Amino acid sequence: MAAALGVSSWVRACLGEPGKVVEHAALAMRLSPLDPRLFAWQFNTGLAHFCAGHYDDAVAWAGKSLRHQPNYVSAMRVVAAGHALAGRLSEAQQMMARVCAFDPLLRLSNLAEVLPPFYRPD
Repeated sequence: MAAALGVSSWVRACLGEPGKVVEHAALAMRLSPLDPRLFAWQFNTGLAHFCAGHYDDAVAWAGKSLRHQPNYVSAMRVVAAGHALAGRLSEAQQMMARVCAFDPLLRLSNLAEVLPPFYRPD
């Protein structure tokens, strides 16, 4: 059940339903607090907060994900973007340096290749 809710939280993120992401990921984490996929559910929560414009919460949740999986580049990107949009440019630059160390070929021109397939209603 926890794994299904965790996957559902990812799908809900791609569908643009941040409230459902947080709800499903929280339930997955509550049902299986020692699950090896915990970092992914924390990331999903951070991504949902980021998409909802809650940048401090996004940084906090993606940061939790990084504590469990320190080399998770997707979480690093959310932390960097969250810091940048919250006006903390120094922290954003530091995290982007870390992102670039793990993914030196990342550019704005190929960013769409690594981002989730977000649903756009328009």
